[in-house]
Amino acid sequence: EEGFLGGFDSRGVRLIACSGAGGGCGLSSVAIGIGRELAAYNGRRTLYLSLESLEADALCVTGGGRDIGDFIYMLMRERRGDMGLFLESCLHKDSYGLERFYPSKGVNDLSRVSGAELRAFLDALAGSGRFDVIVLDMGGSVRDGLRGLAGLCSASVIVENGAVADAGKSRKARLLMEGCLPEGAVSVNVRNMIRRETLSAGEGDDGGDEPARPCGDGGEEDGDVEIGFDEAGFRTCGGTVDFVLSNEFGAGVKEITDRLLKGLD
Repeated sequence: EEGFLGGFDSRGVRLIACSGAGGGCGLSSVAIGIGRELAAYNGRRTLYLSLESLEADALCVTGGGRDIGDFIYMLMRERRGDMGLFLESCLHKDSYGLERFYPSKGVNDLSRVSGAELRAFLDALAGSGRFDVIVLDMGGSVRDGLRGLAGLCSASVIVENGAVADAGKSRKARLLMEGCLPEGAVSVNVRNMIRRETLSAGEGDDGGDEPARPCGDGGEEDGDVEIGFDEAGFRTCGGTVDFVLSNEFGAGVKEITDRLLKGLD
């Protein structure tokens, strides 16, 4: 952790930590959605990085030229040459303008690097002058090796599965992240995949069902962003699952991004 925090210069690049309160919460979709919203509609040069052991291949473009493993290999052996041009060959930009690395086949290379290597990797990205924001998909939990990384972030987004009632896990995730973030960091909590038909029986004032609240009206804890289950917002495209920033999901992503920008700007 000291290696991350000791003298790292982000060169003005903002890091946003996205983590999940348990698995199956739609974290990667939300993280990529935030990146697309920043890039397409807010003019921020944005990079999405996944630190999960297995990347969300269904949500990313595969193939192309060199991948993230090639870039890490060259960087760590200081065979730099013009690393700026090499970096460009390892990245792709989607139709929203969000950049990400072509993933290696199998296990995500970035999840296996040491703390020192991750620090060098981030330093190279910050020094490239290519990005304004880096969105970090930190997986279902902020494991010990990533706690120092959270200390470099200007903002945090914690996503939970709103269809599963587990307040204890959610509060634990929030407290853990709050203890890692630097002073003044922005924090947004998200309840994702909420079924919109009705809330469960007993939640209304009269003990019966009531319609679920629309996105952004507060959730389990005041100020949470709520995103309903929005099957229409996802589509199969070119053999992978893609989504559009419209309908229920897009409204939630926009609400999250607006809150982040208010705190960051």
